[in-house]
Amino acid sequence: MIKEGGGAVHTVIYLDVLLLTNGWIAVVLLAACAILCGQSVKWGRLVLAGAAAAGASLIILLPPFPFLLQILYQIGSAALIVGIAFPWKGIRAFTRQGIWYVLMNLLLAGGVSSACVRGVSWAESNNLCCYFQISPMVLLGSSLGLYLLFSVIRYLLGGFKTFCTLDLAGAGWQLQVSAYCDTGLTVVDPLTGKDVILLYYPAVKNRLPMAIQQGVDAMFASEIPQVSQYHFRLLACSTIGGQVMLPALPAYVKIAKERQPILLAFTMQDSADKRCEALFGADLEQRLQNKKRFHKQNKEEQHETVG
Repeated sequence: MIKEGGGAVHTVIYLDVLLLTNGWIAVVLLAACAILCGQSVKWGRLVLAGAAAAGASLIILLPPFPFLLQILYQIGSAALIVGIAFPWKGIRAFTRQGIWYVLMNLLLAGGVSSACVRGVSWAESNNLCCYFQISPMVLLGSSLGLYLLFSVIRYLLGGFKTFCTLDLAGAGWQLQVSAYCDTGLTVVDPLTGKDVILLYYPAVKNRLPMAIQQGVDAMFASEIPQVSQYHFRLLACSTIGGQVMLPALPAYVKIAKERQPILLAFTMQDSADKRCEALFGADLEQRLQNKKRFHKQNKEEQHETVG
C-alpha cells in the first residue's frame, strides 16, 4: 500500500503477480471440480482455462461497472473458463461443473478471509473481484490445500466413480464421450472379435452426423438404413431383460496416439448416471492401460536416447 500526503491510501497491484496467482488458483480449483464431478480432465485444457481466468481477473483494474454488468461479467467469465476446461457433455454436466467452480472460489475466499487478522485492512474489492493484501504464497497454498482435501476425501471414501474420456472416430466423423469401464460387459463382435463400446444413443445423438442418426433411427424402427457408407448391422446382445439386437457400426477408438478398431453399439436405454455416455469392457480397459504404459515407456526411452 502507498499512503499519499493527503492521507489517501492506494493499493499497488503487480500485474505479473495478479495474473500468475489467479491462473494457478483457477487450474487447481478446476482440478478439484473434476474430482467432485468424477470426470477426467486434460491438463492442457486446464492451463488454457487458467490463462482465461488470469485475463478475466484484470477487471479489478478497471473503473467500477454498473452492478448488473458486474454480475453478467462474472457469470460469463466463469462459463467461459469452465467451457475451456471441460469438454461439452450437455447442459446438465456444464451447470454442475460451473456450480462447483463458483463454490470452490467462494470457499477459498471465505477460508482465506476468515484466517486474516481482524481490524487489519486485508482486502479490497472492485467489480466483484477481491484482492487480498497477503502473500501470494498463502493463496497458492490455500488453493492447493483445497485440492488435496478433496483428494484425501476421495481416497477415504474408496474413490468417486471416475470416467475416462474416449476419442471415437469413423469415416469423416469424430466423437468424444465420457465412458465408464463395466467389468460385466463381455460383448465382443462375433464376426471380427473386436471390442464393443456401448453408446447411450439419446446422450450422443445430437453430436453424431445426420447420416448416422438417420441410420440408427431406421434400425431402431426395424427398417433398413438408406446410408451404406457406414456399414450398419445388428449386434446380438444378452441383457437382464433377454436377448436384444442393437444397431452397430465399425469405428475406431484412439489409444495413446494409435487407433484401435472397435464396434460401436447403440442402445436406447438411458444411463442411471447422466454423466456416463458409454460403457466398455475390462478387456478394452486392459488394452488402454497397456497402450498408455507402452507409449509412456517408449517416450521415456526416446528422451534418454536424445539426452
